[in-house]
Amino acid sequence: MLQYLTNMRGEVIAQLFKKKGGFFVGSSPESEIAMGTVVYFESINDRVKQDKRRTIINSGVYDLVIYRNIKSDGSRGDFIRSFFPIFLGNEGTETLPDVPKERPDVEVVPIGIKNNKPVIIVEALANPLGAEDIGEWVKLQNVTDEPIDLTNWEMRDKAARPQPLSGILQPNEVKQFAITRSSLNSMQLSNRSGLITVNDQQSKVIAAVRYNRANSGEIIRFERTTS
Repeated sequence: MLQYLTNMRGEVIAQLFKKKGGFFVGSSPESEIAMGTVVYFESINDRVKQDKRRTIINSGVYDLVIYRNIKSDGSRGDFIRSFFPIFLGNEGTETLPDVPKERPDVEVVPIGIKNNKPVIIVEALANPLGAEDIGEWVKLQNVTDEPIDLTNWEMRDKAARPQPLSGILQPNEVKQFAITRSSLNSMQLSNRSGLITVNDQQSKVIAAVRYNRANSGEIIRFERTTS
């Protein structure tokens, strides 16, 4: 399944793909319902990590994948959206065969790098020390001689997930903005590589930078471009 994600102006910013799944052959509906029920109750009791439950069935090693609905606050809900198996190999093998790499959920249409004016991206902390989901931030600078109202502006990551901006950025002011990760669909900075954009109230890209792997505690500094 392919779906295009566009901004308010109709510009394509990402391509969304449904991941590959799997299915059992020869099993009864009752058996599959029973397995899904068990994994569901394990999931709501926090015994399933990253939506996958590793198990062995008739000497075969599987990941039983369960996706529950997402509530408005970003947490998992009480309904099953999808349940399917991924076959990993046979029990007893020294090394399970590599699972073919899945197409990512989101493939982002390339965005040209621009970090000139009126607002530029100065620094970012993509991999803070300690907890993985706390402490990320980005610093922005107004490089004009006029104040800029950031109401309804956003920062976005490489999957086009937003972090709302607000307040007044004074002339030549540098200001740090926290990445709150307020929901699963909010902006997140990857430790491996990433894209950061600043978008105005019309969703126009004002600034865009890319970075490679971010070491723990490393502050990434971005150069101002000439075009």
